[in-house]
Amino acid sequence: MKKKSPHKYKLTEDRIFSRGGRIFKESAEERERVYKTKKMLHKDLEKHFNVKLTNEEYVVIKDFAFNDHEKIVGDENKFYPFDKYVLSIKQWGTKSGACRKRAKYFPDDGLFRSFGAPSGFGLETTGRIFDFNFGNMEEIYISIQEEIDNRYPKLEKKREAIREKNKQTLKENKKSYSGPDPDLIIGLVVFVFLTWLIFGVIFGGSDLSPGGPKFFGHDGG
Repeated sequence: MKKKSPHKYKLTEDRIFSRGGRIFKESAEERERVYKTKKMLHKDLEKHFNVKLTNEEYVVIKDFAFNDHEKIVGDENKFYPFDKYVLSIKQWGTKSGACRKRAKYFPDDGLFRSFGAPSGFGLETTGRIFDFNFGNMEEIYISIQEEIDNRYPKLEKKREAIREKNKQTLKENKKSYSGPDPDLIIGLVVFVFLTWLIFGVIFGGSDLSPGGPKFFGHDGG
């Protein structure tokens, strides 16, 4: 029989962290606890994010979150699979299912403060920043409402006008979100610089050489 290693890694220390201006203590056991997404309760989502959800929204959100993460580890992370879906409703939702003309919270950190999120919430990675930008959250909200229509035909008939209104709102707002792509701008700057550098070396030396073109201004002479 294969013996278990006596050196298997296990969390043993408590962790202290702040959230919403309050100090919390998390035990090693809490940090290793596993939460199944399908078992998240309606009332717990509403309490944590300080928002009201319809039964239909709750069912759809739970399924969307489950498709992303079947389970999550740690007390601090148990709401992670749900945040972008629930917060899209808090940011863009109305009781009727219609999308707001303008986001409720501005700037984004106002949304995070509304439920006492920890410092840096939503800013951990580039992907997370994108999750919570205005345009993406609006699209998430509308996708939730469209899924509700697909699953509940009786509601779908009553909400035909709302569905068309949501599409129009998204179309109008996309114009304000659109703008120069930062990556494209950076790429163009790098391209221009490299082109200048190559031609400078070929025809007159680089900017660092005595006879080279002065890309960064005069040479102090």
